[in-house]
Amino acid sequence: MTAPSSLAECKRCALWRNATQAVAGIGPANARVMLVGEQPGDQENREGTPFVGPAKRSRKPGCRVTRSI
Repeated sequence: MTAPSSLAECKRCALWRNATQAVAGIGPANARVMLVGEQPGDQENREGTPFVGPAKRSRKPGCRVTRSI
């Protein structure tokens, strides 16, 4: 299997079937810590941004997602 040319074209697992759009990760590539979610929820799917729905509320205070690269 070859890698898709873009995230929007990826169909390597079944998550794309009910998705409105692809939800890419954010943050610096050299981060010392990485948060990994199970799969995008409804709110993440609509907004195209990770950790905006219930996953955001379940993180501990002080733990934040940034867009800095």
